[in-house]
Amino acid sequence: MLPNINSRERDTIIAALRAWQSAPRLRQSFYYVATAGGAQTPLTEAELDALCRRLDVTVT
Repeated sequence: MLPNINSRERDTIIAALRAWQSAPRLRQSFYYVATAGGAQTPLTEAELDALCRRLDVTVT
């Protein structure tokens, strides 16, 4: 479960997710974080898009 976030926090998260999508170098730099040290597969492009859409309407 995610903590409650405000609109500024949400917008920053969405910006970071979109940056991850558009900059392959970022993926290399943060791959360890995104995969929990290789324990999980990173989100696909479709999953990232769906997450951004979900976050875009979820604000406290």
